[in-house]
Amino acid sequence: MRTVEPGFPVHRDAAANVAADLDAAALRGPAATAVVRADGSDSVSYAQLHAHVVRIAILLRQAGVRRGDRVAIIQGNSWQHLASWFAILRCGALAVDLNIVVSDEQWRQMMTDCQPVGILTDDDYRTGAVTAAAAAAASLGVTIPVWTAADAAADPGLADGASDLDGLGALEPVHPSDPAVIAYTSGTTGLPKGVVHSHGALRKELDLLTSAMGYDPSWAVYVAIPLFSLHGFLPQAAMSIRCGGTLIMAAKFDPREFAAASRRWSITYTTLSSPMIPAILALPADERPDLTGVRFISCGGAPLHPELRAAFTERFGVRLTEGYGLTEVMGAFVMNIDGTAPPGASGRCYSLGPAPGMRIQDDAGHPVPIGEIGEIAFRAEHALLGYWPDIPAHDGPGSWFPTGDVGRLDWDGYLYLLDRKKDVILRGGFTLYSAEIERVLLEERVVREATVIGVPDPRVGEMPVAFVVLQEGATADGTAETLRATVRQRLGPLKTPERVLLVTFESLPRNALGKVQKNELRARAQAIGSAAGRDDTGRPGPYEVSGP
Repeated sequence: MRTVEPGFPVHRDAAANVAADLDAAALRGPAATAVVRADGSDSVSYAQLHAHVVRIAILLRQAGVRRGDRVAIIQGNSWQHLASWFAILRCGALAVDLNIVVSDEQWRQMMTDCQPVGILTDDDYRTGAVTAAAAAAASLGVTIPVWTAADAAADPGLADGASDLDGLGALEPVHPSDPAVIAYTSGTTGLPKGVVHSHGALRKELDLLTSAMGYDPSWAVYVAIPLFSLHGFLPQAAMSIRCGGTLIMAAKFDPREFAAASRRWSITYTTLSSPMIPAILALPADERPDLTGVRFISCGGAPLHPELRAAFTERFGVRLTEGYGLTEVMGAFVMNIDGTAPPGASGRCYSLGPAPGMRIQDDAGHPVPIGEIGEIAFRAEHALLGYWPDIPAHDGPGSWFPTGDVGRLDWDGYLYLLDRKKDVILRGGFTLYSAEIERVLLEERVVREATVIGVPDPRVGEMPVAFVVLQEGATADGTAETLRATVRQRLGPLKTPERVLLVTFESLPRNALGKVQKNELRARAQAIGSAAGRDDTGRPGPYEVSGP
């Protein structure tokens, strides 16, 4: 695995290791609270967190973990999860944070791909981790040990706040181009891919966040997004540690716990997924959160109904900041921090470096004129090294990386995201973009959620089909035809969904980050197709879909 040019001396420095951020924070404010559980039941200071990280690093090194090895993390949201991540990087190994809401078989697939030398887990996930490790080990012909926090119990000679910097707990020197993490994509369009990021890229991303958002030690950051996601980990957990702030850690999102935490601590920043917003708005008046200290709330995962966004801002006086990003660039690359983006735009490109940027290009990789539709591409110093195990997989930070997403730019630099390239609908030689149709559906008062997919059609290639979840109390009678008529009036017959399927379950199927699982809906729509049938006019048959 080559990350620097051969034939040149490589200077590695402990200060280049991202785990050094925790060392610095613990030195500045050892008694300051690093992490507190959202229910107030547990907390750790920076000195205590640092000492635990050193203990885990000693455990890993005693087990033979060295620079360049991969160590998987299968843990829920906790300060122990945070400690595992920093300890792995402290050893110069690669932290592989695995999605905790997938099956044991999917864990096995990812482990077989990245070939970890061990797994750090907790009591909640130990059984599944052991099962998946055994299956992966059998196919690889190796042994994959599984460790928990109990295995990193305090050494009698290592008190809280002490360190072992001259021994096995020392901070490993690294080169900025050395790999630091492997983050698996969500797999919404296929098998997850292991995205590799370097220590240098992680630092550039943290520099960007500091510049764009102005973090400081007074910040209290509420975390409910799963830490296995870089979008959940970097702008919240890693940034809070870097600046010496306080993390308010929720094991999972609960609107009442969020509200109680907001009243107990003055939350400065959090990231919420789209389904969390209506849950917060539904709280009774006497249980609502106190968001008077909030500077930013990021919201993502799926398009948010305009009325929900407006209602949240009106009730709490806080504007929801949306954007666009992907694992390959560690989360949000386009943001609407100042709230100036026109309707339908995701925001502008935020990046650092000598030649950062974003462009729209054609299938041959050539830039297209402003306003024309094409594939979104980016270049930045915090871009991926490559996909595991192919490193490097592109020509470095000066090259343009195609995202697989389709959009356009206006003359002011605002990005309009239209679709995943794989989700583009080709109807009779014309190209349709699901986001455009979804936006029209979401503007209707009766619609709570909507997504559009393409399904095979022998006459024209593909037809758009919409899945819609109605607002509570809305009637289904005639609604599907009304919605089709609305799209026809706004966008024309070509972009009108062939079917509008009114689903009876509470929400569309989503992954842990709130992204709609279009693969699942596409299979469901194709299964429904023949059963739905057509009447004598060729119009679709029944519109209602039962839950899973």
